[in-house]
Amino acid sequence: MQQPQVDVSSLKFDFSKINIPNQHTPIHKEECCISFDTPKSEGGLNICLNTFLAFSQKFVRKHFELTGNSVFLNIKRIKKWTPPEEKKVEEVPTKMAIGVEGGFNIKEEEEDDKDQYDELLSLVLLEPNNVVIPLPNNDLPEKVKLSIKGVLENQAVERKKEVLQWEGEPLDEGKHTLTLKQVGNVKVPPSGWKCSQCDITDNLWLNLSDGHIGCGRKFWDGSGGNNHAVEHYQQTGFPICVKLGTIQLDEHGEPKADVYSYAEDKMVKDSKLVEHLEYFGINIREMKKTAKTMTEMELDQNLNFDFTRIQESDKNLQPLYGPGYTGMKNIGNSCYLASVMQTLFSLPEFQKRYYDREMSCYVSTSSIDTLTLQMAKLAYGLLSGDYSREEFDENNERRYQEGIPPRSFKSVVGKGHAEFSTMRQQDSVEFYQYLLQLIEREDKRVGFENSITHLFNFKVEERIECSETKKVKYTHRKDNLLSLPVPLSEATNKAEYDEFCKREKEREAKEKELGLAQNVNSRPIGTSNENKEVVRPKVPLSKCLEAFADVDAVENFYSSALGRKTIGLKQTKLSTFPDYLFVQIRKFVLDGWVPKKLDVFITDAEELDLTNIRGTGLKPNEQELPSDEPKQESIYIDMQIVQSLVEMGIPENRAKRGAWKTNNVGLDAAMDWVFDHSGDADIDEPIPEPSKKQSGSTSSNAPSDSDVEAIMNLGFPKEQAVVALKQTSNNIERAAEWLFSHMDDIDQYLKEETPSTGITKEEKHETFTDGSGKYELIGFISHIGANTGCGHYVCHLKKEVDGQQKWVLYNDSKVLVSENPPFDMGYLYLYKRK
Repeated sequence: MQQPQVDVSSLKFDFSKINIPNQHTPIHKEECCISFDTPKSEGGLNICLNTFLAFSQKFVRKHFELTGNSVFLNIKRIKKWTPPEEKKVEEVPTKMAIGVEGGFNIKEEEEDDKDQYDELLSLVLLEPNNVVIPLPNNDLPEKVKLSIKGVLENQAVERKKEVLQWEGEPLDEGKHTLTLKQVGNVKVPPSGWKCSQCDITDNLWLNLSDGHIGCGRKFWDGSGGNNHAVEHYQQTGFPICVKLGTIQLDEHGEPKADVYSYAEDKMVKDSKLVEHLEYFGINIREMKKTAKTMTEMELDQNLNFDFTRIQESDKNLQPLYGPGYTGMKNIGNSCYLASVMQTLFSLPEFQKRYYDREMSCYVSTSSIDTLTLQMAKLAYGLLSGDYSREEFDENNERRYQEGIPPRSFKSVVGKGHAEFSTMRQQDSVEFYQYLLQLIEREDKRVGFENSITHLFNFKVEERIECSETKKVKYTHRKDNLLSLPVPLSEATNKAEYDEFCKREKEREAKEKELGLAQNVNSRPIGTSNENKEVVRPKVPLSKCLEAFADVDAVENFYSSALGRKTIGLKQTKLSTFPDYLFVQIRKFVLDGWVPKKLDVFITDAEELDLTNIRGTGLKPNEQELPSDEPKQESIYIDMQIVQSLVEMGIPENRAKRGAWKTNNVGLDAAMDWVFDHSGDADIDEPIPEPSKKQSGSTSSNAPSDSDVEAIMNLGFPKEQAVVALKQTSNNIERAAEWLFSHMDDIDQYLKEETPSTGITKEEKHETFTDGSGKYELIGFISHIGANTGCGHYVCHLKKEVDGQQKWVLYNDSKVLVSENPPFDMGYLYLYKRK
């Protein structure tokens, strides 16, 4: 329908409400700031010409009512009709990269818009009569035209925040490549290669020292090789290999190939590659790429993972649509984030806090990047149902929903974090705890008496007994995650599992003797040479709880009753039971100092009874250890333990604290301590020097009123502002950062700040919910892959579907009714008290 002509000369513009953007002005024009509407949505997107924030048709008028900004640029994209024969065939990515040739094309949406959509522009004046002026229009005032021009020509802030390339860091020169010694007189043909120890003809590696050709390593799912290349390195010490089939010249005529250093256990650069290859008669100019590179093979793994059990991909599952059944688009290894957020927003308390409220709250350029607004926006996207509607293609076949892209949410949550700000896969448990920390800080900042995170908090009781005097000491701490060990010795099928392991070892030894060297890991999961299923240990969840509460011996425990060190007997229980309990199954263990994922089933996980691990504090027949502490000695930390923990992905400060708190007795003890104390407020703080006290709290460095006011303007009370400035030598920027990082213990600082006045602020006591220890399972997150830094996450949630309680699978953008939920394969379980 053609728009009626508008006499622009009769319109009155409030030019004070119109700004002209420059190249540095943040311009939102790809997605609504409050919802997930885009220019392709019905009604398009309205960009405020004052703030350059974008609003959908649903929220634009509320923004006008709150701000008085009435002039908007409307951008609407309408899909063109494309004949079937002209439609593009979607290309499969060939590179583990984003925004580069062969990689995942995040520009695709922007570029395809030009070819597949017609863009309609109009100027909208909500005051006085909702006037719509089609563009271009030369009769508009010059300032209005310049404002529109700036919006259209400058890049959207949404695009600026995206990672355009993901090629990884440039390879370093190998430590052994420049001084590599080559021996023997082997000549390698240009094709027709085969492993020298088995019949594999692909995934082959040429050792650049002696010309040995061996097959590559096995992948976690059984594909790959038989480890003959790495075994040759272990036998000879020759460290550098090149992958046959990847040797070629790049587009610039430079040598290119996959070169691996077994000594450094990573891909490296070999500046002398041409020379090293010529030694074996290989002319790189005659070589053509025939094999997949390591990156391409890793990509194949990501594209072809067989998630049959967890994703129920062997079943035709019923898709769901509507409020609460909106998927989340994978924006690049974001499944860990999606699984956690879907789980949290399935809880009525989170829905009430972030969705069942006035959604069209005031949005300004300063509030757009706040956690509260982004949580509310995500809640609207997941719970409104606006983005989860059943649709059909031109052939009347049902299409899966696209899901909402959590780009702005991820950008805000991950800002400043070394891992969550990247496109790399992350641990969903770490993300859950990090997010709760952010929410708690935000709730304290805005003045909530009780943060919503209290739903998951519980009090942990740690009891330690002097083995000689039998006197005890009780300590308590807060946590939001119950991390359980997996006692394989308690497997209900232990005899069958032990027999399977014995049989496999015998078979491996026999095959190695025959030169076959194909073990169970080189075949698809679920098969063996005898065509029998692999036997996995089945450990009941109740046995994991018992292992958690077992008594552990602590070496070098200082007994204040004896005045010396002895053996302590430590036991951990829970003093309170929260409304909701997250339980992590500790599937990652050390095998010869190498992190390994336990291939284990957790049975009987649908219900949980914590009654037997309730901590009741000091008993009538117990005597407490004297309160005097030993004189603080210099702190010694075994850096070998720390380094091993860091290599497993544990942050350095946590690793140091784990070694310190366990008296450097060993790696396992330190790792257990880190897992058990992951919710401690100071877990990531540097270990304090024993001789130092809190710095800065002196009367001589009283902050100025203007500095205090500056901190108060950020939303902090005056007494907190004063303490923060004193702790940071009156540096305003550091003071603000100090406050955010000390929210958990700020009251203790306030108490210490005014000890002589007689009007000390009482330390605020943490409040915990408590009740029955019996729980039912309402959700779980599953992980598949070799470690938490790769693979895939999905979640299953218990919901009411058509009047019945059913399990629903959330797999990125897909939301489906689950027919056979894999309860025994969970990594993170969520329980609700009965």
